[in-house]
Amino acid sequence: MARTDRRKVGLRNYSSTSETKRESTTVEAKSDSYTNKEDDIRRFSSIAMGKNDKKNAVDVIDNSQYVNDSMVDFDDSEEIFEFFAVCGRWLCCLNDSLYEWYISIVKEYLIDPDKPEFTPIQLHIWAVFLGVLMGAFTAIWGKIVHKGIHAIWIEVPEYLVEEGYFTELDGYFPLVHYMWIMPTIAGCVSISSQYC
Repeated sequence: MARTDRRKVGLRNYSSTSETKRESTTVEAKSDSYTNKEDDIRRFSSIAMGKNDKKNAVDVIDNSQYVNDSMVDFDDSEEIFEFFAVCGRWLCCLNDSLYEWYISIVKEYLIDPDKPEFTPIQLHIWAVFLGVLMGAFTAIWGKIVHKGIHAIWIEVPEYLVEEGYFTELDGYFPLVHYMWIMPTIAGCVSISSQYC
């Protein structure tokens, strides 16, 4: 807070021209908003640590200017809409009435570049789409992991015993040693891949 006071005083002492006055009011406004944000951060931090009541937390969130500072870049919605428009042009085979119908469906249910904030129906459709996409990814990933574990802990040891690299429990090099050799090799590969 002392730093912002020095700035105000320093700008006021340069000269008495109107330009300097405009600069000083601009700096004062910026420094006031900066200190307000610092105060909000301090208050919210103390609330998060349980030092104040919930009413102050609601006040900080309601009066905060962070919502305006962290708005999403709206150019993204235009790019996404352009992607759907190009795909629609290809799907509709240059039929203009069908293409217009397709664009109206995209604007209503997927994304509208004129209104970048999602409507409730758009939110639900995107939630379902992302849920299906992530569900499919999780199912495929689960099968890959399952097959990998099956290969490493069942098929490879059986192959090594058949080829004579390992023996049964009463042999000279029992298969039990595979349980520490394989994790050691995997750990070495993992560590070396981090430094390469």
